[in-house]
Amino acid sequence: MSALALSVLLSLVSAVAYAAAAIVQERVAAATPDSTYLRQSAWWVSVALNGLGALLHVVALACGPLTLVQPLGALTIVFALPMAAVFVRRKAGAAAWRGAVMATAGLAGLLALTTDADADSVGGGQRTLLAAVTFGGMAVLFLASRAVHRPVVRSVLLAAAAGVSFGMASVFTKLVAEDWDAGLQLSEVPSLLAIAVLAAAGLLLSQASYRGAGLAAPLATVTVVNPVVAATVGLTMFGEEFRYGTAGLVLALASGVVAAGGLILLTTPAVRRPPLCNLLHNRVPCSTTGADDTAVSGGPPMSDYPHLLSPLDLGFTTLPNRVLMGSMHIGLEEAENGFERMAAFYAERARGGVGLMVTGGISPNDAGRPYEGGAKLTTEAEAAQHRTVTDAVHAAGGRIAMQILHFGRYAYHQDLVAPSALQAPISPFVPHALTDDEVEQTVEDFVRAAHLAKSAGYDGVEIMGSEGYLINEFIAGAVNRRTDRWGGSYENRMRFPVEIVRRTRERVGADFILIYRLSMLDLVPGGSTLEEVVTLAKAIEAAGATLINTGIGWHEARIPTIATSVPRGAYTWVTKKLMGSVSIPLITSNRINTPEVAERLLAEGRADMVSMARPFLADPEFVAKAAAGRSETINTCIGCNQACLDHTFSGKITSCLVNPRACNETELVLSPTKRRKSLAVVGAGPAGLAFAVSAAERGHAVTLFDAAAEIGGQLNIAKRVPGKEEFDETLRYYRTQLELRGVDVRLNTSATADELTAGGYDEVVVATGVMPRTPEIPGSDHPSVVTYLDVLRDGAPVGERVAIVGAGGIGFDVAEYLTDGGDAASLDPETYFRQWGVDTSYSERGGLRAPERPKPPRAVHLLQRKASKVGAGLGKTTGWIHRTELKHRGVTMVPGVSYDRIDDAGLHITVDGTSTVLPVDTVVLCAGQEPRRDLFEELTAAGATVHLIGGADVAAELDAKRAIDQGTRLAATL
Repeated sequence: MSALALSVLLSLVSAVAYAAAAIVQERVAAATPDSTYLRQSAWWVSVALNGLGALLHVVALACGPLTLVQPLGALTIVFALPMAAVFVRRKAGAAAWRGAVMATAGLAGLLALTTDADADSVGGGQRTLLAAVTFGGMAVLFLASRAVHRPVVRSVLLAAAAGVSFGMASVFTKLVAEDWDAGLQLSEVPSLLAIAVLAAAGLLLSQASYRGAGLAAPLATVTVVNPVVAATVGLTMFGEEFRYGTAGLVLALASGVVAAGGLILLTTPAVRRPPLCNLLHNRVPCSTTGADDTAVSGGPPMSDYPHLLSPLDLGFTTLPNRVLMGSMHIGLEEAENGFERMAAFYAERARGGVGLMVTGGISPNDAGRPYEGGAKLTTEAEAAQHRTVTDAVHAAGGRIAMQILHFGRYAYHQDLVAPSALQAPISPFVPHALTDDEVEQTVEDFVRAAHLAKSAGYDGVEIMGSEGYLINEFIAGAVNRRTDRWGGSYENRMRFPVEIVRRTRERVGADFILIYRLSMLDLVPGGSTLEEVVTLAKAIEAAGATLINTGIGWHEARIPTIATSVPRGAYTWVTKKLMGSVSIPLITSNRINTPEVAERLLAEGRADMVSMARPFLADPEFVAKAAAGRSETINTCIGCNQACLDHTFSGKITSCLVNPRACNETELVLSPTKRRKSLAVVGAGPAGLAFAVSAAERGHAVTLFDAAAEIGGQLNIAKRVPGKEEFDETLRYYRTQLELRGVDVRLNTSATADELTAGGYDEVVVATGVMPRTPEIPGSDHPSVVTYLDVLRDGAPVGERVAIVGAGGIGFDVAEYLTDGGDAASLDPETYFRQWGVDTSYSERGGLRAPERPKPPRAVHLLQRKASKVGAGLGKTTGWIHRTELKHRGVTMVPGVSYDRIDDAGLHITVDGTSTVLPVDTVVLCAGQEPRRDLFEELTAAGATVHLIGGADVAAELDAKRAIDQGTRLAATL
């Protein structure tokens, strides 16, 4: 076989290797999206195939009479000069020097075009020039890839750099090979080193490109770019000496066929799905934009969410999608090793593809802290600590802004301040009214914090002007009673936020994201009008804001805004009212928890961007999964508040009921197991499901037993309560995960100790849950008595007059279930707003109106033995909602009850020494639970290795948060 024929053959095999690498990584990952073991295997196979492709490519070009100086010089110009033009046109700060570098590189490429490309005449000086041009061009392309924000453009630039690297490695290999007959000379050592460096760099750049976009970049690198270059060389050969003419034409045609095949693969949806960047831990974010796909293929967007995943041009920068991870104070800001833990938390979300993140609130001074010891940013030393976070986010390919939050009269310490000395209804302290000088200093404190945030590496700041905090307090006339230039007229009251934004923009410059969180609907008496909100939005835009985010409701408002009973996206009508009033993008928020909801809101023109905070606690890969067409695998936020806001307002570190790894990324690690075990799990409630899925994710073989016909356990009861329909999403998530991870699910199966012992399992996990406790009340066997399971699970008939024994979480659930009018208020925004008194016409201050409540279908008494406030043990941020709801429905809530007996007359009770009878038709027992541990005790007696989790371990209350956390943590230890 001639050298030329061998070159052609090896070139084709090389292209096949690269294509196989891409297909293995993309198709295997797509087929098994949540299998860590298979994903890692696919990754290493991909690396090996890419390495083989690079080696064959170098050898192929070394075998034939191919010199690529001119094509590579042209390639440098093609990519460098347009980038230079873009940066010069924008003239945006730090981009100017990049433009100069690009232009210089373009001239270097032009110089390469004029260089004699004949291998025989390339001497040491010219080789040095070629090396300089090559490394310069690669550096320029790499810098350009870091400067742009569209992932596909970034990927193509990296692919081009890889092509330059591989191609020049081939040139040097050719030069060394042609001199080989004379024996290896010392002068060839630099060329040999150049070959090694260039080949390694090409492989790394190719992988970086591949990981950075949904292009299957090895195909873009070799199957498209390099064959095109080879085709150009082949056509050049066709015009040279006769002995190369036919071969050159064959090489050109073959290369064209390979390139066409690559393009076909690139336009195949299965291949174009974004790779699992979160696994690869690269510096380039996943491609998540349908618009980028359009730019590559020229066809329609391949995404199910074209609006959500389209880029957002901010002028000086472009966000890769329309997703903002909203601010959440997660408690790590003040914790030991908190910045390291925050770095892991935010970096994981950055790898998940979110367009822009906002931190929890950081105070600009001592008075603005939420409590003594709360996080603040006032010095360079404090700013230096934040570098840990911003460096980690940028290394993961993400962007992050810091929220500047002054708590005002909501602060929980003695030194709190406000525009006027008016105590907040949710605070025990009276604030100090700021003097004029103190107001000026506070403005400067905000500006200083923003400047320090920029020095700490943040991409922007969000100025918190909503939710009833200090800035919001200046705006609202009801709490701003000042008579100086900071109070009185609306123009004066809004001076405080406008000055903060204006002076901040002056200090941080033009190329820095500045978000203003505007209270668009106060939901408190004396709040702003719509006209005032629009006036402030226009003033904030004129002052220099980049984006305006939506804030809904003050913390003291008595209308729920983010609880699970709030319909999805219910408050986005407010943002839509401002659309068109300003020219900068508007962000909408509150109870947006699925990509389908977010896409619909954007498609309806309700906003330019959506803010989702808690959904990223539930699933850090939310965006990447949506972009990959795997939304069914998203662990959906259910809006329960139990591990997030309840933790925050209790001084605990934030986490998530459905994802206990949130904010625990460094300590709760589900790493691949070193020894694969056979595990049996009995009970498919929340604890058993969490363990089974987590253990299978680590690589264990898991068999899950449950006597019921469906998974879920107590979750199937909870989802029947109006306002808790979101538990359906949790069950959908677990069903999907069980299937994807290969868990052997055996429903309608009551596993016995003998069967489990004989089954050969290494360990058994008992998650058999609870059973209702029957209180010792005379007459508890009366026909009028039912349990909460009879009502919620089995649909037992209930009369029009009801007494509920037990006012814990289950008692409240039963009361809400029995008094619900069937109007699905938690699913229908209009019904919800009518019942809670929200004025969607926005004709009244604060958006309030008189609530309209339907007559409940039953008269209910909710009773408890404890003398404490009924519902005192409910969630810190949601308990008031449940108590208010039941009051609206006429439920009688009575503490300190002694239960005397139940008979045909009803329920006989004694309260404060007075006996009475409640003439009820039905008595519902919600008096607690008992753990089901019989199987655990039998297995322990049989000598099995057994674990006890969930309600079977602790049955105080039905606590899904503790159950899921316990199951996940056990799985992490095996």
